[in-house]
Amino acid sequence: MEIITRQEAVEQGLSHYFTGKPCKRGHIDKRHTKRKVCAACDVGLTKKAREMAKEKGAKHHGKPCKYGHTLRYSCSFTCVECARLDRIKNKAKRQKYKREYYLKNKAKIIDYMRAYEKANGVKSRGESIRPICKSLRPSIMRLYRKSRQMNKDAGFIKYHVDHIVPLKGENVCGLHVPWNLQIITAEENLRKSNKWETV
Repeated sequence: MEIITRQEAVEQGLSHYFTGKPCKRGHIDKRHTKRKVCAACDVGLTKKAREMAKEKGAKHHGKPCKYGHTLRYSCSFTCVECARLDRIKNKAKRQKYKREYYLKNKAKIIDYMRAYEKANGVKSRGESIRPICKSLRPSIMRLYRKSRQMNKDAGFIKYHVDHIVPLKGENVCGLHVPWNLQIITAEENLRKSNKWETV
């Protein structure tokens, strides 16, 4: 490994630097440019914090990520804030893609909707579906509120609202309606994934 000072690493925009000298715990390894922490020490401390968090049953532990965010998920090394920012970024990308697709294929989509309306004898597809959605919304929201309250009482995210028949299953697709929803533990929901097992 090439010896480089922290100042040189900062000037070159590198994430790590290497002095060739042991750290206070005796590791001769690269160090983080931002935090000056030895990489070997960092991994060891992260694992220790993760194990302690698991023992306490906590969802997060507080070892900073490379961007300086303090919380990580205890089931993985993932930074909570970085994960949230990635979700926002991906959501924006999806919305942009949908908008571009709609503008590119507007005529085709309108023709399809008109054909659907004619075949099913409805004036507007949106108008026919909207009243049904409005009537189901209160029941669905009650279920989500109940799960939020249960998680609040537990002190961490212990329960998920699950679709009994998955929305995008391998062999079958369900609906987002009250009678296809149930509150189960997060562990059961993650184990179940998008499978639908009938007894």
